[in-house]
Amino acid sequence: MDHPAAHIDTTAVAALRDERVDWRHKAIPPALWGRTVAEVLAAAPRLSQLPMPVLSLSRVAMSHNRDVLAEWCAERGMALAPHGKTTMAPQLWAEQLAAGAWAITVANLPQLAVARAFGVSRVIVANAVVSPLALRWIADQLTEDPALEILVWADSPRTVALMHDALAAHAATVDPRRALGVLVERGARGGRTGARDEV
Repeated sequence: MDHPAAHIDTTAVAALRDERVDWRHKAIPPALWGRTVAEVLAAAPRLSQLPMPVLSLSRVAMSHNRDVLAEWCAERGMALAPHGKTTMAPQLWAEQLAAGAWAITVANLPQLAVARAFGVSRVIVANAVVSPLALRWIADQLTEDPALEILVWADSPRTVALMHDALAAHAATVDPRRALGVLVERGARGGRTGARDEV
């Protein structure tokens, strides 16, 4: 890889342990509201004490899978951009980046905003972004942070034209050298998404 490793703001991630949980946090019972995340972890509630549905992870299995996949990619010279959109857990993103992930992948602007709030330096948005408001915000982020790299998908010249037009209208206030990366999404006939031909 000729790109520097992606990073995340580990101080911001560590600060999550001091956040107090309450009714806004799914699967946290009222008995734990008002405690910090660290206090909830120390209390080690049983699954039977948590309202359903709740997702539980095996630390041993998760660490094993992360490390095996990172090693497999490294041996083959492949870049891994795990789906941060699946977990939306900056703590897990930090572990994946520390294990060698090239980027974190998200699905939309709110998820990208979470990645930015935690200082993720390379993010793939696994969708076309054509909203002028979203593209302007992304352009501003790229201008403000020289280390930031954001890539989006496009499946047609029309999609690229829409992005270009939205960004051109905003060009006077952003750094023209900080381009938005565009990845061509290739599809197959009968597939769900992606370009079907060369045109």
